[in-house]
Amino acid sequence: MRLPIPSWLVWPVYLFLINIVFPLTLLVIWPVLLLKEKRRRTLLPRLGFQRYPDLDDEGLRPVWVHALSVGELTSAIPLIEGVRARLANRKLVVSVSTLAAHRMAEKRLKGTIDGLFYFPYETAMAYRRCLARIRPALFVLVETDIWPGYLRHFSKCGISSLLVNARLSDRSLRSRRHWWCLFGAAFEAFEMIVGQSTGETERFASLGIERRRLGRPGNLKFDAVAQGANEGTGEGLRRILGFGVDDRIIVAGSTHRGEEAVVLSAFSRLREDDPDLKLLLVPRHPERAEEVVDLTIDAGFKFARLTDLESGDPDVVVINRIGYLSRLYSIAEIAFVGGSLVRRGGQNPIEPAMAAKPILFGPDMSDFPDIAPELIEAGGACVVGDGDEIHARCRDWLDHPDRASRVGSKALGVIEKHRGTAGRLVGEISNRLERKT
Repeated sequence: MRLPIPSWLVWPVYLFLINIVFPLTLLVIWPVLLLKEKRRRTLLPRLGFQRYPDLDDEGLRPVWVHALSVGELTSAIPLIEGVRARLANRKLVVSVSTLAAHRMAEKRLKGTIDGLFYFPYETAMAYRRCLARIRPALFVLVETDIWPGYLRHFSKCGISSLLVNARLSDRSLRSRRHWWCLFGAAFEAFEMIVGQSTGETERFASLGIERRRLGRPGNLKFDAVAQGANEGTGEGLRRILGFGVDDRIIVAGSTHRGEEAVVLSAFSRLREDDPDLKLLLVPRHPERAEEVVDLTIDAGFKFARLTDLESGDPDVVVINRIGYLSRLYSIAEIAFVGGSLVRRGGQNPIEPAMAAKPILFGPDMSDFPDIAPELIEAGGACVVGDGDEIHARCRDWLDHPDRASRVGSKALGVIEKHRGTAGRLVGEISNRLERKT
């Protein structure tokens, strides 16, 4: 149901909230925000107090790609690299919203882009200063992070905007529909919206967005192949972790509170028959690493942190840094995808599928409503509801590695079928820019 509020009334209220109430709220809670590094490092830049890329005012205006956080940036990298290769004569800048994504972009995109900055909040001072410096010819938003004021301004200024790898959770769909008086103008600003799948495209269509602006569906995550350094894969990665060449490894990736204890319990039972089995626990939020370490200690395992691997031959390694998960899947026998035993919508199952690993995840994969069922139907993944089911499935795959290999191959087959979105979008971006010159 849409609120029957006219846009002429909504916009003044929204601008008052974002320009007056929001800064005052930040001022009040400033001491609390300073306690967390990710807030200390990002708050002032996102309020506009940052140095923007020094772009030449002469020549072609830049392409601006925005990726909210690490997940969105990972998806965007093949697209960014493709745009760089195709449009070598045009500046290319990237913005992110989180400290983790900024650090990742500094590392992964060095030498590829012409500028990196934090996406400013929508306060008038912040976004006007940003747009005055960037002056994009095209704005590409990856997945999510819709700010109505920016998109409304882009539309008024004739700046092309594309939404790619787009998705709408059930909650977001309800919110956008309810507040269409605010978000309608934002969605209308996109010249094209490319959903991650046919199902996602239909969700956007249900909002009333014209079919002509809904592009051919495609998911950039399928093109985001991990590019680990030589020492970060295979024997080199095993050596770094303190594991032997023949050690068999289970990776529990992007886990949330409530899942690690279940995985550790199943792992304990698995080791009764396989005492050399190893476990990598990768919490979704690295700041939870010490909490996960405590659970590991309580379970009686010899453990190590990724950043402290002095103890040789650990049973369990807790990964307390981001950016390693896709490489860790490459050395796994079995992958468990977190956020799925608890109600968090699940995490990305595409990375372990790319590594051709048999995949387990819990019942809640609602954030991946298309790829998760497809993996199950293809025989590349299995749903587990508790520790007993995790134990039973892992035991079967460990005892029958040929069976596990076939499951992993089926998972990879799903990925291969969907690749190519990045190249297609690069062509679309290039064609749109050519029509504007």
